[in-house]
Amino acid sequence: MSYYDLDDILTESIKFPCKFNSSIAGLGFLEGNPGKPIAKNSKIELPFWLSKILAEETGTDGIDTTGIPQNSIEEFKDFYIELLQPPFFQPRVLNAIKAGGETLDLHTICPYFYFILEKWSTIYNSDELVDLFMELLRKRGVKISNYASSTSMLQASDQQPSKNYIHNNSQEFLLTLDEFEKKLYKTTQLSYKNMNKWLHNR
Repeated sequence: MSYYDLDDILTESIKFPCKFNSSIAGLGFLEGNPGKPIAKNSKIELPFWLSKILAEETGTDGIDTTGIPQNSIEEFKDFYIELLQPPFFQPRVLNAIKAGGETLDLHTICPYFYFILEKWSTIYNSDELVDLFMELLRKRGVKISNYASSTSMLQASDQQPSKNYIHNNSQEFLLTLDEFEKKLYKTTQLSYKNMNKWLHNR
């Protein structure tokens, strides 16, 4: 994704639960306490673009520690924050995916589910998590293709009752798709439409 990609901007704005590993002066406003420090072990939510930076920086990064007492260095050698597991990657969601992810309402769980998974995976390399979601996408991709094919074929049909039925079912299904899946649906539907047009005109 590019710097000006709207999906990327909205994905990076998703808030993640974080825990501060040390007390930091001046950040109390994040907890509603302006002018005060944020205490060690405080848990708050921060947008992903900020939390990923703080999760990769320590209190001593870029600082000349010459002459600083060792106990002070030890206090800030850890990363500023620890990223906690977001609700959309918690066991109840993973278990639901394993039980039958094709029927899940991914849009309600997280509108940018696959995009944020990609970013999360760059920080925490979990092959098991990636494999699980790749399998989820493969299964849901089949369903997406089936719906895209049905709606594409019926657009040229004169059977109004069938068109209404498919349209209503498709609308319900589309509401469960995350933003990546919606793009996949539109691309697939267009491909079927172009193929049907070519078959009709050859």
